Amino acid sequence: MRFTWLMGLWMVVACSGEDEKKVASPREIPNAKATRVETRMVHVGPAVLVLELPGEVGSLHDASLASPRGGYVERVMAKRGDYVRAGTSLAQIDSTAARADAARAEAEWTLAKTEMDVVLQAPDSVSNARRTRAIAQLKSAEANHALAKAMMNRSQIIAPFSGVVNDIDVEVGEVLAPGMRVARIVDVDHLKVSVSVSDRDIAWTKQGVDAVVKADGGRITLKTKVARVDAAADMETRTFIAELDVSSGSGLRPGMLVTVMLSAQAGQTVITIPQYALVTRGIANGVFVVKDGKAHWRDIVAGGLLSHDIIVEKGLQKGDEIVVRGHRELTEGDPVLVVRDTVEGETP
Repeated sequence: MRFTWLMGLWMVVACSGEDEKKVASPREIPNAKATRVETRMVHVGPAVLVLELPGEVGSLHDASLASPRGGYVERVMAKRGDYVRAGTSLAQIDSTAARADAARAEAEWTLAKTEMDVVLQAPDSVSNARRTRAIAQLKSAEANHALAKAMMNRSQIIAPFSGVVNDIDVEVGEVLAPGMRVARIVDVDHLKVSVSVSDRDIAWTKQGVDAVVKADGGRITLKTKVARVDAAADMETRTFIAELDVSSGSGLRPGMLVTVMLSAQAGQTVITIPQYALVTRGIANGVFVVKDGKAHWRDIVAGGLLSHDIIVEKGLQKGDEIVVRGHRELTEGDPVLVVRDTVEGETP
């Protein structure tokens, strides 16, 4: 009898547990058929253009210095790593021969001037042929004299601007061929950062656009502006080079790799969505909007591109929750389970 009473009590408890399970809230049990998606809330705001690009630090002035006539290396007055001022002599190439050529040219010029003076003092007794020859000789002597002086000056390799001697490629006693490089000098006081901009973004990458340069793992951060933009694209990369000027005391050095953030405001308030959220079906463009746990198709009118986003001219409003991940296979009315809400500027 006691056994029967215990069995009845156990059945009552079991039935009571089943009843409790049946009244559990359906929100606690995810819909097994719902599609898992990631969403983003639609915001209205100013059209802010942001572009992140890799860049390289370079010198505003970087010159390879050569000897135009070549010759014997007589002296080397600078060494690698020296900081030199503009006008400093770095090396002397065959200056003895250059001075001799200048002296000979000056003597020939003096002789030609003397002959011309004789012709001018006795115009009636001098033939036209002699007069013509004297004029020609004087002009030739003047040209040779100017050329000899120029070559004598160029026998001295002079720093065209202040900077650091990055390379010295010659030694005393060497004989150089014409045009052979002697030294390379780099201006470390005036630096620039160069970035390559695609044709999609070049329309708003203009002189004066704000920029932030980051280097050394973020330990160096500089604010600057775009200083120059190429008028034509590079024929190999099909990109435009934009340059930013940076100060010499920033910790940057020529050759360093940096990250550049360009930003500008287009001056208008717009709705934008990421390009990857757009769904194209046939000739229609649209997105899926989540409402009451279901996905609903919304036709939109897309405007222009804003960096990696699309401007929406019609079809969305502030507060709409659009699907940005898991939307490719959705159809109208499909149940969805939002597993993540992303924010503007975040990649899902």
